[in-house]
Amino acid sequence: MQTIEAYFIESNLTNRVFFIGWVDVCLYANAIDIFLDCFPFGCGLNLLNSMAAGKSVVLCSEENVVSYYHIISALIEEYPEQISDTDRAFWKEYRAKSDDYGRLANLMINDGEFRHQCEGFNKRLIENVFYNQELSSQRYVNILESI
Repeated sequence: MQTIEAYFIESNLTNRVFFIGWVDVCLYANAIDIFLDCFPFGCGLNLLNSMAAGKSVVLCSEENVVSYYHIISALIEEYPEQISDTDRAFWKEYRAKSDDYGRLANLMINDGEFRHQCEGFNKRLIENVFYNQELSSQRYVNILESI
């Protein structure tokens, strides 16, 4: 597994990537087009804020990487009633294209339709699963009742 910095160096992309320091995530999440989740440790709430802003994201799908990629897959499986058939089909397509981080990033840049589908999927996933208070509270109650 390589770091994101090493990936950009090896891919001759360092002249196109700039570290700008700590920023107001909610402001920048609304200003960006694509959020590149870093690896081997994901961005957590920054990623979720970008998804909530309806931005497309590039997630690392490697097995030994901390990424919301695996969390999203698990949530779709755990709460199928919260995910439309269209969104489930999109996630299947996304997964099929996510085996190569760089290729997925390029796809998001070059394929406006795929990027637009990702934006809508992310916004709905946040609203219907991640930020769904009713779902969260029911899950919490179920856990307490099982104890």
